[in-house]
Amino acid sequence: MKRLLSVFLVAGIVAGLSCAGAFPAGAADKNVAAAFADANFLAEVRKALGKPRGKITASDCAGVTSLKVPAKQIANLAGIEYFTELVELDCSGNRIKSLDLSKNTKLERLSCGANQLKKLDVSRNPALKTLSCERNSLTKLDVSRNPELGYLDCGSNQLRALDVSRNKKMVSLSCEGNPLETLRLAIGQEFSALKVDNENLYSEEEIHYAVERGDTLWALASRYLGDGRRWTEIQARNGGVDPRRLRVGMTLAIPVAAG
Repeated sequence: MKRLLSVFLVAGIVAGLSCAGAFPAGAADKNVAAAFADANFLAEVRKALGKPRGKITASDCAGVTSLKVPAKQIANLAGIEYFTELVELDCSGNRIKSLDLSKNTKLERLSCGANQLKKLDVSRNPALKTLSCERNSLTKLDVSRNPELGYLDCGSNQLRALDVSRNKKMVSLSCEGNPLETLRLAIGQEFSALKVDNENLYSEEEIHYAVERGDTLWALASRYLGDGRRWTEIQARNGGVDPRRLRVGMTLAIPVAAG
């Protein structure tokens, strides 16, 4: 009987530490309510935790995996860092100008559309599968560190370039409503849904590539066509561009590997 009791006791301790283990000793029970600077966000957090009053601890927040606070007149999401186990976050339709999700490393679904975001850093969210950040004021969006990303809606922003060539699992992309000049996709990338304003920006026959420092037509042919000797195909596709005068940032149309 004593042995059985010991087993249950150990199991209980382990379960209790599952959330608290992410914080320094004593920090899990600290009142972090003051960290939620936005009154509207604090009110929604209390609803989600079932704590209409009293202290909010880090361990309380760490027990939440889904948080939905759309259209709540929230301007500041400070305090979101305590939701370390968060898998889903919907903060769309608010007045948020900045969003720090560096502590939410398990996040898989993020909806932050219709806010006032000018920047969005998702480099610390490698598990991200769905990202909806449409109707903001984003000028850049880097999703190169999100290998699991399958669905991206970044429409109606201020993006001039978008590179999803490293997102091999992406099947749905909506980037219409942007002044896009460059859209970089992976060779052979297949989409069930692809929404782009400019039909000439991308086609099944070519990708558009922004030249980087050190690029040569030979190197690009080796990378995208499998043979450096096919550099003349890239040259021909781009009006006989001089291979010795490639400029950083210029856009090249590269034919999809074939033949």
